[in-house]
Amino acid sequence: MFWMLNTVWEVVALCLSVWIAVKHFRDMRRLLGPSTGSTIGDCFRVLMKSHVLYFASATAALIIAGTHVVLEVVQIFVLGPRLILSVREYHAKLVAGSDADTSMNSIVFQEHVQISTSGTV
Repeated sequence: MFWMLNTVWEVVALCLSVWIAVKHFRDMRRLLGPSTGSTIGDCFRVLMKSHVLYFASATAALIIAGTHVVLEVVQIFVLGPRLILSVREYHAKLVAGSDADTSMNSIVFQEHVQISTSGTV
C-alpha cells in the first residue's frame, strides 16, 4: 500500500516539475527570443532551483533506506550468528570449568522418601 502512495507522489512531483520547466521555457522564449543558448543546462538549472528541497529529501531518504538495508543484512548475517557463537563459547567455558567454582548454585535433590497417601494412589 505504501509503495502505491509513494509512486503517486513521485508522478505528481514529476508532473509539477515538467510544468514549471515548460512555464520557464515559455517565459524565456518570450523575453529573450527563440534561441539563446544551452537548453538542457537551463532546464537542469530551473529544476534544481525550484526543487532543491525535494531532491535533497529524496536523496536523504534513499541514503537512509540503503543504510537500513545494510544494517538489516549485518544484523541477520553477522550479529545473529555472533550471538549464537558467544553463547556457545560461554557454555563451553562453563562446562570446562565446572569443577571450579562457577558461582552458580546447583540444585541439591533430597533423598527419595516414600510418602504414603490415602488409598487409591
